[in-house]
Amino acid sequence: MEKSSQTAIRISKALKKVMFDYEISGRQLSESSGIHEGQISDFRGAKRVPNLENFLKLLESLPEDAREYFLDLLFEKRSLKVAEKENKYQVSDSS
Repeated sequence: MEKSSQTAIRISKALKKVMFDYEISGRQLSESSGIHEGQISDFRGAKRVPNLENFLKLLESLPEDAREYFLDLLFEKRSLKVAEKENKYQVSDSS
């Protein structure tokens, strides 16, 4: 797999997870970042990699904790934010 495809997939996975976990719609992200909604859809679908300008716009438009979570996911860091989000969706076995 070529490097740009791998990058697109990593960005896509992280962006989808952050948008889902923080309940951010494509329209909201578009309005706050100034990036066309179709481009955001392409980033989420791994159809394209954002250029540096758009990547920075995406980061700046996310709330601070969502931004930290996005970067942790993107760079595959197991930070406290990632652990908290993972634990939120786990079902405990109380038997």
